[in-house]
Amino acid sequence: MRELYRRFLRWAAASGFPRRTSQTPHEYFHTLADLLPEARQELAFITQQYVSARYGTVPQTEDELRQLRQSWHKVKQNDLKPMNR
Repeated sequence: MRELYRRFLRWAAASGFPRRTSQTPHEYFHTLADLLPEARQELAFITQQYVSARYGTVPQTEDELRQLRQSWHKVKQNDLKPMNR
């Protein structure tokens, strides 16, 4: 789980949207969800799974890990670009 989240962070940073050290995972989720509204559900799932793995005590199930990989695959199919202002 943590390795997948690190890949997720590297992908977003390489696209020009690194997570600031002061941002919580949920704050970062909102930043990215505004940029990728079509992937909002997947971003929310990835964020929640990371928070649960990082701060929780119950490991993810095989089904959650499978769904996590699917969500990550869907997210990385998108181009992360700045919103038009």
